[in-house]
Amino acid sequence: MVNIKVYNLLGEEIAEISNQIFSSGINEVSFNASGFASGIYIVSLEANSIRLSQKIALMK
Repeated sequence: MVNIKVYNLLGEEIAEISNQIFSSGINEVSFNASGFASGIYIVSLEANSIRLSQKIALMK
């Protein structure tokens, strides 16, 4: 199971992009950020016991 979430800088979850099983290999997920304000967000990916976080900048 792969879970991808977006958080604001206060640590509040603002979107869950994915919560599904992916096949092995390279996968791509897209989401509509039109409802988000410009700013810095944290994207968190969790799969099995691995958790990765990346800071992103959204500019409109």
